[in-house]
Amino acid sequence: MHGTSSGTAMEIRFSVRAATAVYGTEVRVVGAADALGQWNPEHGAVLRTEPGQYPCWSASVRMHASTTAVDYKFVKVLPNATVEWEDGPNRLLLARSSGPALAGTPTFGQPGPEPTAA
Repeated sequence: MHGTSSGTAMEIRFSVRAATAVYGTEVRVVGAADALGQWNPEHGAVLRTEPGQYPCWSASVRMHASTTAVDYKFVKVLPNATVEWEDGPNRLLLARSSGPALAGTPTFGQPGPEPTAA
């Protein structure tokens, strides 16, 4: 996850390694912010992948620049609308004045790199 700030909005780049077994499955990020659907997978930010990047998925999400900490998780939404939530505790986005920083790409359902405050 990487971020840049402009005015009152901050662009956050979410990324995750998530293999999918069913064609048409979507990977989304949901969490405690309007831009992340307020924990509703139907309204979460949809991540995208490309053949040369799979199983890595990513998306840029605009969030309010005053956001300092947001709990979130990645979910898989199957074509039949079944939602598979990540196991484990929530992930935590900690923003800093120049945007959040994250080393590496986490793997779906496993603890991984978390954003850090500067």
